[in-house]
Amino acid sequence: MPSIMLSLLSVLALGMGIYASISDFKGLKIPNYISIIIAILFLLGFSIDYLLGGQVITVLYKHVFAATIVFIITLGMFAGGIIGAGDSKLLSAFALWTGLTGLMSLIFWMACAGGLLGLAALYIRNKKPVKHPEDGSWIAKLQEGESAVPYGIAITSGAFIAFIQVGYYRAFFNIFT
Repeated sequence: MPSIMLSLLSVLALGMGIYASISDFKGLKIPNYISIIIAILFLLGFSIDYLLGGQVITVLYKHVFAATIVFIITLGMFAGGIIGAGDSKLLSAFALWTGLTGLMSLIFWMACAGGLLGLAALYIRNKKPVKHPEDGSWIAKLQEGESAVPYGIAITSGAFIAFIQVGYYRAFFNIFT
């Protein structure tokens, strides 16, 4: 079971994901430092957990392997113009947190949220409901005819649910029992 420290750091990682989502929504850009901070929070959390007597390091390779697989696949998707580089790095950073155990959950819930974003994008592009969108924003680009989705929102949504399923928040509930 994760320690309270690992649980707190996972909340910070999700907070960085929310920041990435806002940045992606505003201008379809996810700064590199966000994914780096999420990865550092993971390494810090697992190091602290290990020093506190946790056995989490024994599964560290599963987390690194999950992040590596995701990065290789999404790098190919970026090269093909399917996703942005920021999306690739953000998803890889969250895959580091979920490991192989939570990877399918992360991908599934990310895809569900991405589908909803895609539907919203179609509506916005076709109906143009916002009179004066902020220049350079996702909505402005859509209403100009671009096909783009701020997938950082979907990635962070998937990570939130995967973190619950992996058990990062059990330590919070154990405080009250």
